[in-house]
Amino acid sequence: EGYGDERTIKRRIAAMEAWLENPQLMEADKDAQYFKVFDIDLEKITEPILCCPNDPDDAKTLTEIGTTKIDEVFIGSCMTNIGHFRAAGELLRGFVGGTLPTRLWVAPPTKMD
Repeated sequence: EGYGDERTIKRRIAAMEAWLENPQLMEADKDAQYFKVFDIDLEKITEPILCCPNDPDDAKTLTEIGTTKIDEVFIGSCMTNIGHFRAAGELLRGFVGGTLPTRLWVAPPTKMD
């Protein structure tokens, strides 16, 4: 069930409350060396990219997903910025009465830009 499991939500709440008692942000050391650096040409991304269930590395373009039924949508990660939430809000305006044909999860990052 993942986020649909009450125990998962309770663990997340407890972890967040503990972090709020002693918040610490991580950052790379000034002399950090990375095993690999990925450069992505954003001009080559011409359509939405979706991550498939249970594995954010299993990413596909909207065309690849095709007519596959989508049961749940998750918006959020450590890399999400306020612009993503604004764009999602604009998309959600199109649903008259606020009813979506899927379950929607929204999780802001620990630090918003």
